[in-house]
Amino acid sequence: MHERARVLRHKAMTAAHLDWLMLAFMQAVAAFLLDRWPVSNGGTTVAVLLVYGGWVNPTAYVFRALGVDAFAFAGGLGQRAASAFAGTSSVAILAGWIVLLVAQFTRP
Repeated sequence: MHERARVLRHKAMTAAHLDWLMLAFMQAVAAFLLDRWPVSNGGTTVAVLLVYGGWVNPTAYVFRALGVDAFAFAGGLGQRAASAFAGTSSVAILAGWIVLLVAQFTRP
């Protein structure tokens, strides 16, 4: 393996770990909000969406470290599947936060 490829794979795995740490902080904030101001309808769904998004989102970096560019929806079937899989996590995070924040700001 070339030295440049090894360094790029190391950087991709480092980025994945940093992303997991930041998303862990996001989940802690969401857990605090759900504990203090429970969502009357769909609190479990919000939690599942945020946990799924938090754990799956950094897989794009892991795929990149394995040689598959999951940041571009192009190329072969494997690259497109990896990109779609990583993309679902972003949608899950956005949907979870939208439901959580709308529920909090529309409380009576």
